[in-house]
Amino acid sequence: MDCPPWIDPGNAFRFIIKSSSYKANLEYGMLDMQEQEHEHWIDITRGYSMQDLIDDMATKIIWGSSQELQVWGVDTESGSEWRVRDNAQFQRMIECRLDVRVMKLTVDVIDKEVYKKPVSSLCIALSTHDVSVVTGAVGESGTVGVNDNLIVVQYEANDGESNALVDEAEVYEAMGFEIFDNEAAEKTDQEYAIPAMSAEIDNDFREAAIPVDDNEVNEQVVDWDRDNPDMAWAIIHEFELGTEKSDRSRFRGFCKAKGCPWKIIAKTQGDSSVRGDHSCASAIRVVGKMASQAWVAERCIPLLKEKKSMGAKEVKVRLPSKYKIDIPYQTMWYGRQRVSDFLFGKWEYSYDWLYRFKAEVELRSPGSVVEIGTETINGKKHFSKFFCCFKACIDGFIEGCRPYLSIDSTTLNGMWNGHMPACAIDGHNWLFPVAFGLFDSETKENWIWFMEQLWSALGTLPHLAICTDVGKGLIEAVKKVFPWVEHRECFRHLMENMKKNFSETEYAKYMWPAARAYTPEKHKYLLDKVMQNTPGLQGWLEMDHSLLWTRSKFAEQIKCDYINNNLAEA
Repeated sequence: MDCPPWIDPGNAFRFIIKSSSYKANLEYGMLDMQEQEHEHWIDITRGYSMQDLIDDMATKIIWGSSQELQVWGVDTESGSEWRVRDNAQFQRMIECRLDVRVMKLTVDVIDKEVYKKPVSSLCIALSTHDVSVVTGAVGESGTVGVNDNLIVVQYEANDGESNALVDEAEVYEAMGFEIFDNEAAEKTDQEYAIPAMSAEIDNDFREAAIPVDDNEVNEQVVDWDRDNPDMAWAIIHEFELGTEKSDRSRFRGFCKAKGCPWKIIAKTQGDSSVRGDHSCASAIRVVGKMASQAWVAERCIPLLKEKKSMGAKEVKVRLPSKYKIDIPYQTMWYGRQRVSDFLFGKWEYSYDWLYRFKAEVELRSPGSVVEIGTETINGKKHFSKFFCCFKACIDGFIEGCRPYLSIDSTTLNGMWNGHMPACAIDGHNWLFPVAFGLFDSETKENWIWFMEQLWSALGTLPHLAICTDVGKGLIEAVKKVFPWVEHRECFRHLMENMKKNFSETEYAKYMWPAARAYTPEKHKYLLDKVMQNTPGLQGWLEMDHSLLWTRSKFAEQIKCDYINNNLAEA
């Protein structure tokens, strides 16, 4: 991948980031994610931190609020990996790779860990006889205590790691814990008579009970509903929400504006409370920070599941109408694209399945022709073109259709283009698809490749007519691969070209009737009328439009009198 044009190549630095498969824990449920690889370019002169990397990855990799991103460095020579724990280590890694300007990383999406107190940096070695603890001062050797049966050694190099030097079962027995546990278990197994409480005492206890209400009198409490637009508090009121505390049971948030007392508290029961109305100056305009691509992506999931062809414009109408906010089109497009990639897969990744598709078609439908063309760029193979003709289409065309093929290029309305179908007409005058292909442009080489695959599927037929436009690459491909066929030209394309060279008033009255005439005499009579009013037309037709375009010259064996090539674009 080349350096983006908006970055100076002398300052460009490239990250190659791989992510292993994982499950994204989203609000709508778990979403299985496959392995991914991304390339990310930065301008090294502008500074780049580890948090910047995580923020940028949030636009490419989706994860839930209960998950986090873990970054690992990769040694390209040995293949070893190590955890990148802080920004200082991240900066050192970049400095070490300034000469090559490339750094490979691996990221994992993991569940957030519960914060625990740090483990003591002391490692305790216990003997199995007469264990006792005697406190004492720390000596120069780092040993604490003076008893021979207890040795406490301090390892400063392994701070945070505890090393068990004795089997836990032996320590459990040596300390006498087993005896105490057995005695406690025996006492627990004994049955004790529980004295009955009199009705008078029970009534006294009930009367003495004091009801306690955990809710404050003036506290505003609302039920959390993810699909309720009022819950998007910070986005709708346009201020930035900060997180003070977040774990599995509680959430405390606050407004990031300096001096603003507003805060929000939520509990696991599903209740949330808002302390007072938010009215600080930060509510004037902070739109965009909270309604991020990730926010849009999560809310696009049910929309694209409902209608996978929904575009960014329709999403831009649906979301603001529900949440009453104005989201920039770019944010909406990237958010929608992220969901589409994760739900249905990326366009680039679909090419990996072409060979599986080819193998499955040839297995399930023997006799089908599926060909994949590739080209080598910088020593790597890249997808170039594709052809597919199913066995059922081959048999249907040969046995049940008229020997007529309509071939043209139909532009796809999407990221990829170059759809070339070959269509026929059956006995009921219904459209019958025979083959289709994909390639990037209508070059002579691509058309010849397509025609060669079509010939390998259909073979040499005794009677066949092919109708095309007057594209030079397509005409030469038909002449080279199918030299014996009746080659027809689309009359509508011929008329469009005539408008560019001649006045329409001179030929419009007689040209179409001349093309529809079934007898040579009538065709000649009408064409002579055109020639009398249009000087130079005969030479132009012989030079640029020498293919068949009138019914009077079509072969009777074809049994098809179409003069336009509309089938391929249907």
